[in-house]
This record gives sequence, structure tokens and C-alpha cells, in this order.
Amino acid sequence: MRLLKIVEYVMTAIIAVAIVAVIACYYIPLLLGWQPYAVISGSMSMTNVTDSDREYYEEAYGIDTLYAYEVGCLAYVREADFDEIEVGDTVTFAVSESTVVTHMVVAIDEENQVFTTHGISNAVGLNETVEYTNIVGKASTISIPYAGYILSCATTTSARILMITYIVLFVIVLVANNFLDQVRDKEEEENTPADKTET
Repeated sequence: MRLLKIVEYVMTAIIAVAIVAVIACYYIPLLLGWQPYAVISGSMSMTNVTDSDREYYEEAYGIDTLYAYEVGCLAYVREADFDEIEVGDTVTFAVSESTVVTHMVVAIDEENQVFTTHGISNAVGLNETVEYTNIVGKASTISIPYAGYILSCATTTSARILMITYIVLFVIVLVANNFLDQVRDKEEEENTPADKTET
């Protein structure tokens, strides 16, 4: 019985932590207008960025600060007007109905409302032009490491099966503990001598 109690406490703690994490990392940002995206490619990773790359960005584009989004992190994107996006900002744009890309803005064509973007981990000069109509939004400079892996996994069929299995096991443990508590209480009542009153 003691073991089942420990299992119940551990499972309850895991559920509580998971709920808090989901609310903090996903739902609160959504309420504030930030759409979470899992980063699944390394085009904005700082891993391959050298000092000479930094010098190039500063000399060629006037960008002295680079914002990285490592593979597996959770990035947050918010809608932005054309005038709100500047050189050096990071934007997320659609390349198809189901795929978005996050890159740094290195140049802006204000007349045609077109951005030139670049993945900081890509080869220098490997740029991509994006029309403003394809821009999903401007990315926050803050990202949460590894949280993107969880978001990606949570949407798979295997993860859903795992979560359902966990919930079923949790309910079984709760029911078993409740049943054993009732049995124990009944045994204690039966083993407790009845009070005698002298007359």
C-alpha cells in the first residue's frame, strides 16, 4: 500500500508539472498574442556562426546583434505591420500551406514591401526574398530550449496514445489506493475493541 501511495504522489507531481509547463510555455503566450512554433531546422543556429560572419553582418547590413533559435527550441511569433519590421529582426514566413521558416531580415524593399532574409547558420550570401503578404509575424528574441521537441512530440499519434495510457494508469492507481484505504479502515474498525459501560 505504501508503494502505491508513493506511485500516486509521483504521478500526481508529474501531471502537475506538465500542466504548469504547458500553461506557461503555450497558453499564456497565446493569450498575449504570441504563437509558439517548434524549431526543427538549424538555419538559425549559432553553432556555425564565426567571428568573420559577425563582422560581415555588421559591415554589410549594419547588424551587430544576432538572435539564435537552436533546433528543438520553442520560438514565439507575433503578427507585425510592415513598418514594425526592421533590418536585424527575425521573421517567420510561410513557404507552403504547412511549412514556415524563421530567418533574419537583412534588407527591406519598402516600395514593393519585400524582405531579404537570411538564416545565420547558412552560407553568407544565401539569401531569400519574401513578400510581406507571406510574413506570419515577427519572432521574439526569447526562445525556450528543448520545449519545441515536446510540442512536436505532443502532436503525434504515439504521444497521444502514451498520454492516454498514462491517464488510465493514474486512474487505476487512484482507485486502487482508495480501495485499499477503505479496506484498511474497515480492518481497524474491526480490530478496535468496543467501549464497555459499567452499570
